[in-house]
Amino acid sequence: MLFTLRSRSEAGGRVELGQNQIAALLGLSRPSVTSALRELILARLVRKQRNGVYPLNAMLADARAAIDARRYSRSSTSTGTPSPPTPRPG
Repeated sequence: MLFTLRSRSEAGGRVELGQNQIAALLGLSRPSVTSALRELILARLVRKQRNGVYPLNAMLADARAAIDARRYSRSSTSTGTPSPPTPRPG
């Protein structure tokens, strides 16, 4: 779900999707989306600004590629402390 939110985010990582819209995009039930969002919020990968507006963690939103985002989300949830994305050469 995190990568779907990231792919739908505006510049700066702001996502404007209600839970029903997220559920429809992913083929999930609304309670499943609610639970997943709660986990993402607890992991500090997403925060709830208001209903239907979920800003992504700034480091995750600024990741240049999906692999950077994946590394960041894994390190954040496994250690509790976010580490920045690895810079890419070039």
